[in-house]
Amino acid sequence: MKAMKSSESGSLAPRLDSLRNLMISLLLLGTAGTVIALSTFAQFNAVTTNGGNTFSTGLIEFTNVPNGGTVCTADSNGTSPATCNALISLSNMIAGDSAVGTLTVTNTTNSNGPVQLALSISSSSSNSIAANAPSGSSAGLGLLLFRCIGAGNFDQPSPCNTNAGQLYPLYGTCTGTPTMGSSGFGSSQVASADTADANIVVGGVACTPGNSATALNSVSSVSITGFDAIPQPGSTGTPALGIAQGHSDDYAAVMYLPGQAGNNQSSAGTNTTTLTFAWTATGVGSAH
Repeated sequence: MKAMKSSESGSLAPRLDSLRNLMISLLLLGTAGTVIALSTFAQFNAVTTNGGNTFSTGLIEFTNVPNGGTVCTADSNGTSPATCNALISLSNMIAGDSAVGTLTVTNTTNSNGPVQLALSISSSSSNSIAANAPSGSSAGLGLLLFRCIGAGNFDQPSPCNTNAGQLYPLYGTCTGTPTMGSSGFGSSQVASADTADANIVVGGVACTPGNSATALNSVSSVSITGFDAIPQPGSTGTPALGIAQGHSDDYAAVMYLPGQAGNNQSSAGTNTTTLTFAWTATGVGSAH
C-alpha cells in the first residue's frame, strides 16, 4: 500500500474537524426541535371549584305531656332522658281496681325527620305486683295502651278528651273498639276487672292486658307504631309507621290489678313499687 503523504494527512484533519462540528450542530438542532415540537401540544386551561359544601347534624326531639299538664322535652343532644311527671298512680289497691292516664307525644325534631317510639318499663322494686304476670291468682299489674282517635281509623289521632272518640289498642287486645264518653276518656269508661281472668272492660268492650304472660317490670322495647307512613331510607317495600315531624300522637293508658288477684297480693300497703315508663324516639330518616 502506498504510504500517505504528510501533506495529505495534514489537509484531512481540518475536514474531519469540520464534519464533527457539523454533526454536533445537527444533533443540537434536532434536540431543540424536539423541545419546540413538544411545546406545541400545550393547551389553554380553565378551572372551576365548588367550595362551601357545609354539612351539619340536627336533633331528634320530642315532647311528653302527661295528663294535659307540664310539657317535658327530650332531645338527642344531651337533654335525654328527661324526667317527666307521673302518668298513672294508684294507692291502696284491691283486686279489680284501676287507674287511667293520658299522654301526648309530639315530634318536635328540627328537620324533616320522622321518629318511631318504643316503650320500656322498669320497677323500683321486685314486689309481686310488678314482678308477676297479670294473670292467675298471683296476678300482678296489667297495662293497656290505646291511641285516642276520632270516630275514624287508627291513623286519625285526636286528643283524648274528644267527644265520643274511640280507643285503638296499641298494647293489649280488645274484642272491639272501645268508645270514649261525651267528654273524652276517663275512669268512668273503665269497669271493674273480671274476677275470672285478667280481662277488664274498657269503653264497653272486654280487653286483655298487653302480653298477659309477662310481668310489667319485664316490658322492654315495645314498638308503639305511629300513624304516619314513613318510607324507610333506600327501601321500596311497605312503609313503616311512625310520627312525622310536627305531628302528635295521643295515648290513653289503663293500669289495673286483675280481679283474680288473690290474698297473696294483699299486704296493707307494703307491696309497693314505683314504675318508670321510658319512651325512646328513634329517627328513621327523612320522608321522601
